[in-house]
Amino acid sequence: MTDDLLASARWSCAPSAPDSVVVGDLGSAELEWLAAEVPGTAAGAVRARDGADAAQQRDYDATDWWFRATFDATSDGPWILRAEGIATDAHVWLNGEPILHSVNMFRSYSIDIANLVRTNELVIYCRAVSPRVADRRPRARWRTRLVSQQGIRWWRTSLLGRIRWPGYSVVVGPWRPITLTPRSAVELTGDRVQTRVEDGRGFVDVDLYVDSRDHQTAELHIAGMIAPLQIEREDAACRILGKVEVPDVQLWWPHSHGAQPLYDVAISVDGHIRPLGRVGFRTMVAHRSDGGFSLEVNGQRVFMRGTCWVSPDVTSLNPTDESIADALMRLRIAGLNMVRLTGTSAYESESFWNLCDQLGIMVWQDAMLATLDPPDDDDFLRELRAELSDVFTGLRGRPSLAVLCGGSETEQQATFMGLGPEARRHRVLDEVIPRLASDALPGVPYVTSSPSGGVLPTHVGTGVAHYFGVGGYQRPLSDVRAAGVRFASECLALSNPPEASFVDLHFGSAAAAGHHPQWKRGVARDAGASWDFEDVRDHYVREIFGLTAADLRREDPAWALDVGRATAAALATHLFTEWRRPQSMCAGGLILTGRDVVPGAGWGIIDSDGQPKSIWYALAQVCAPQTILACDEGLDGFWLHAINDGEAVLSGRIEVDVFGVNGRLLISESVPLVVTAHDAESVSVDSVVGGFRDLGNVFRFGAPTYDCLRARWIVGNDRVVSESTILTLGQKRPRVNDVGLTALATPAAHESWTLSIATRELAQWVAVDVAGFHPTTSWFHLAPGASRDITLIPLGSAEDPTGSVRALNSAVAVEISR
Repeated sequence: MTDDLLASARWSCAPSAPDSVVVGDLGSAELEWLAAEVPGTAAGAVRARDGADAAQQRDYDATDWWFRATFDATSDGPWILRAEGIATDAHVWLNGEPILHSVNMFRSYSIDIANLVRTNELVIYCRAVSPRVADRRPRARWRTRLVSQQGIRWWRTSLLGRIRWPGYSVVVGPWRPITLTPRSAVELTGDRVQTRVEDGRGFVDVDLYVDSRDHQTAELHIAGMIAPLQIEREDAACRILGKVEVPDVQLWWPHSHGAQPLYDVAISVDGHIRPLGRVGFRTMVAHRSDGGFSLEVNGQRVFMRGTCWVSPDVTSLNPTDESIADALMRLRIAGLNMVRLTGTSAYESESFWNLCDQLGIMVWQDAMLATLDPPDDDDFLRELRAELSDVFTGLRGRPSLAVLCGGSETEQQATFMGLGPEARRHRVLDEVIPRLASDALPGVPYVTSSPSGGVLPTHVGTGVAHYFGVGGYQRPLSDVRAAGVRFASECLALSNPPEASFVDLHFGSAAAAGHHPQWKRGVARDAGASWDFEDVRDHYVREIFGLTAADLRREDPAWALDVGRATAAALATHLFTEWRRPQSMCAGGLILTGRDVVPGAGWGIIDSDGQPKSIWYALAQVCAPQTILACDEGLDGFWLHAINDGEAVLSGRIEVDVFGVNGRLLISESVPLVVTAHDAESVSVDSVVGGFRDLGNVFRFGAPTYDCLRARWIVGNDRVVSESTILTLGQKRPRVNDVGLTALATPAAHESWTLSIATRELAQWVAVDVAGFHPTTSWFHLAPGASRDITLIPLGSAEDPTGSVRALNSAVAVEISR
């Protein structure tokens, strides 16, 4: 049974016109009360009653919002009320007495409560922001088109819902937990438990306060050992200090590179034990000396690949732990090892960080500053310092924390407005945040803004870039290499179509895709632009496949969507193959974004129901910890890159099969290959096949001879580590009636099924569509006469799989047989 008196409290909320109700008249005021959840938001309460569309249409900044709850107290105090975050201009009363006023949704508070009565009432009043945003203040150095109310820059609140992105609502209310618990014998304040690694040895540094000066002994519990700590008595508290070595410490790695050992930590004060969570040990170093930005974990350079994080519930900002775990596992399974918490969003929960630590997902943490000119004002800076002190304290000892950043697009926005170097400098970004970060989180790399570095932050060949050359700026595919990106903290924003079953479920059929208003609602569009990101994808449909998307939608809407899905997969494959190959100077790329918020073809690699799209499957191939990548080097032929991020040496061979334009196997050769831990090897295909073959027909001495090659990396007892089929003559090819696909499902372990797919002819972009199941692989090429076994994992109660397998270059799909 919990000691939290608010754990079972029933909350309700209601809007009112600005400043029309006072707390003393709340009981008699005629307000429209809604059932509410805490933690939660006003938008979450509206959604629960009226649906998601109604929740997104409401202007939460225009009205005051009241939250109230009653609860019983059956024992005596003292108590501590902890409010971990209320958005935004919030007043709190307990039994009619004011106990808190906060103007920062990101701050947390602990309030001593001496006495309670039998039945108590807690009231939270969130004042309307819009009337106060218009107050006259010093003018900003620039404006941004992303946000309509420029004055919001003075408020420490999220831009969610204030930026015109579909599916988001303004955050109002107690979005973080509020608890009321008995005061314990040991109350820690300013707790600091930091880990570090020096010369392979692990240390825990303890520096915290206990709010009483009467304590006599203190000890640290970790890794089965108990170490004494020093006590220094101050005015009304004890400061507890110590440096403890943890023998035989095991290093924490991102999941792509190793294991994630974590250690439970607790402090004992006069015999009273207080858990302090779990910590990990690792080193994190940023290298920038050559003008780039790369991260080294435990002495190993790690190629960072991932997404900008989108919460599974952007309305209440209170997703379940299960939904967070599922979203992070989707990223991990795809081989992605980093998420970025952007300055346009909100800080994440303890559950999120616990799961990142456990799953080996590294986190790039922005301060919640974005695109607006941050004020250089004492009151603003005081709130920001207090906010970041809270946030940074909660991140100590977190091995998943990889980068701290001053925010999103602040320097870039000033640059786009044509302002000079001095206007692009900010005391907040250059002095305030890095000073706080170095004190609270020593050793964690800091970046002033995303993007930043170089002559201009808009330049992509130095520092940290937002690379949308291939993407919104419609540059040719060759620009990926020519641009020389060193690290992309955002990239590849595309309108990615969801899978066919999702389209049928939410839109009825593929005929709605393209220009139906409901479909367009889910397609991202830059403010003020005359185009959207579906237009961007259509551009690459023409460049990659030589097809006109508008004609395809008119003639065959289902196939038009498949071509769009294949385009997204092809772009992701090309971009991450180029960046991840051993010869590349690029050290990472984070896709915008991880998940869609509303149904449709959004930026996400995951749809709004949490299921993968074609781009996710492509990333799972090119971002896997052990994978084989293929690059067309023109006159130098094709090269294969075998990448081994893991801790074990992989000894085996590379097999190459080359097929002619008639579909016949013309060449089959292999060479031995050994790839050491955290390393890669590159092999010329010409060296494998034994001489000049002009596989890509680049010399053009005659008609093309070869059409595709299949490369397989095999180790041990013929275990295929990775397989890749490359269309050497490119993606532009005719759609035939039938390539001869077959698909047979057989039962496997744990209610899963094995799906055996085979083809007679080359099958381009094979897609698996099975209702109620997640295929571990989809959107891949199959060489002529080839086959592949994949696993179908049930999403709910297991039933016999029914569905189909299709290929982009085949008019006929094949039903799955059993």
